Amino acid sequence: MDKLREIFNDYIPDVWIHVDHYKKGQSGDQPGYAVSLTAETTTGVIITKDFNFGNEKEFTLPEDLGQRAAHSMLDEIFTGGCVDSTNQWAAFLLMSVSAADNISALKLGRITQQSVGMLRNIKQFFNVQFKIEECQDEVYDSDSEMDEEGEQEKQEEEFGAGDLGEDKPQFAKSFIYSCIGIGLTNFARKLE
Repeated sequence: MDKLREIFNDYIPDVWIHVDHYKKGQSGDQPGYAVSLTAETTTGVIITKDFNFGNEKEFTLPEDLGQRAAHSMLDEIFTGGCVDSTNQWAAFLLMSVSAADNISALKLGRITQQSVGMLRNIKQFFNVQFKIEECQDEVYDSDSEMDEEGEQEKQEEEFGAGDLGEDKPQFAKSFIYSCIGIGLTNFARKLE
């Protein structure tokens, strides 16, 4: 837990870490450990990441697991989007079977291979195609770039000229995935 707090405190001091452990009789015969991370953005998006100790040799210490989980969560937040990478495929599936009278739309950053496979399956089984457009966010707006240049000039005046802003990370492009669902309904449900 120390590694998690050490990494996250570099970005935000208000980090809540809850530890839950079991004794040997309660946890079973197999020793192990896991970490589940949850982050909520200022817009209400909840992003999760789960890691557990398995048979992989790289996770020999709990500190290594915590460090890898923290970096993975930060990467997930950095890529943006409204759904974390482990749940993208489920969002696509729900969009494809939704009501046929509405357009479903979803903003995603980087898309996973599982999600690409799900999009192919959805096209093959439901004949639903997704429209993919680049998101026009304020992050990429030219006005915000002008504000950043003004901020950089203020920082240079305050701290002296230097390499301020040179190593500024480039945000991943976001895309809007939209489709019209097939309107799948549950015929087993009783009509009242």
